[in-house]
Amino acid sequence: MSTLSAKTSNRSDSPRKKKIYLSSVLLILCAFFAPIGTGMNKLAGFDISKVFVGSCFLLILHWLFFSRHRFDVFPKVYNYFILYIIIHTIVTYAIFVPEEFNFGYLGEAAARCEGFTIKEETRSLEVFRMFLFMFFAYAAASFMKTKKRLITFALAYGLGIFFTLIFGSFYVTSQGGEVAQFAGGFMNPNALGVFALTAVWLNLFVIFMPKQKAWIRITAILLVLTALVTILRSISRGTMLALCVGIMCMVFFMPNVKRKLQIIIFVCVLGVGIFLAIPDYLARDIYARVNLDQVKEKGGSYRLAVWSEYLSHYPKYVLMGVGRRRSTTVIQDSAPQILKGRVTHSTYLEMLVEFGILGFLLFMAVFRRIWRNTSKTLLTAKRSAADAVMLGLLASWMTIFIFTNTYGFRSLWISIAILATYSFWIKGTKTVTLTSPRNK
Repeated sequence: MSTLSAKTSNRSDSPRKKKIYLSSVLLILCAFFAPIGTGMNKLAGFDISKVFVGSCFLLILHWLFFSRHRFDVFPKVYNYFILYIIIHTIVTYAIFVPEEFNFGYLGEAAARCEGFTIKEETRSLEVFRMFLFMFFAYAAASFMKTKKRLITFALAYGLGIFFTLIFGSFYVTSQGGEVAQFAGGFMNPNALGVFALTAVWLNLFVIFMPKQKAWIRITAILLVLTALVTILRSISRGTMLALCVGIMCMVFFMPNVKRKLQIIIFVCVLGVGIFLAIPDYLARDIYARVNLDQVKEKGGSYRLAVWSEYLSHYPKYVLMGVGRRRSTTVIQDSAPQILKGRVTHSTYLEMLVEFGILGFLLFMAVFRRIWRNTSKTLLTAKRSAADAVMLGLLASWMTIFIFTNTYGFRSLWISIAILATYSFWIKGTKTVTLTSPRNK
């Protein structure tokens, strides 16, 4: 009788194991292909970025049919925020401006890199991409249940950055021709910088995770160094600043003084090593980008002028917003020629312009809640270095939001999923714990 029941148990466990295996494979595919975009097309001969989209779509379907924790990983305020975004977008394009919700591509334009073209997308495609990423964050957080999965995801993501660094061939040359920024697998070097920044924090989390295997820790260290090289080659000023802010935040919240001193010394030694090893051409390009006089002259690539122009028209959007991907309509009739067609270049301002004051307040409430959930453990005896790393990741994103529109970045939704999952773990939830007996 016991043998029969054992056989029955094994049969019932088999479908469950297959589901777990499938979700793990999809997570790994999403992690590896997330940092690989259309700038890699010459290598593959097709739009390799669609591999991530396909894996992402399959993961969402798997989440819809088989996940037990579809929405409860995230704080309630986040679910309200996403619901508001969805309703606001549907109302905008279904009632107020249905004529703008056209499908397909508008055409192709020459990119600022020889041999590449950029497909101009309609707003519908950009809106659908946002929805895809939103539900991807839910799916990824739902299946990121164990320490092993998070480690695997972080390493796969770091390997994706390494792949882009080695095989990416897209460069963006400044209008004056004085600086060439490496964009790798993307058309925007700032996007590459943010993706690499995310790889730094994910693999730092692996490094500082207690009771870590030596080979995993060494691999994570190498991937962190790879991501740092990628950030330098992208010469993304906002990303560099965000990394500095995140590191300072992490050091501040580290559990003990000895660990803080070790990190400060290591960062200083690493900084000196990079300074001595960096090629002259890259050093010149970095200096040209971060030179204070140059930044003041152009107002941070005209960001100050753009922000001022949008803020001067606040009555047009402050109450209800103008809708997703419609921010440029606010200034299209009044902006000087040099600013026409420019987006807000700030996620905070983008939220306010596109979704109004309520959307902006919900957006801020989401990150305030995630910060509180993560920082609570730092006030207890159970705090760890991993908590400080997660706060560093969050602080970096809060800095990036000042300078860049990030809703189209896959790395944003990956980071949101991991931050939400981690804050869910440390609340001591019984159903999903970081110290699951299976992972000891």
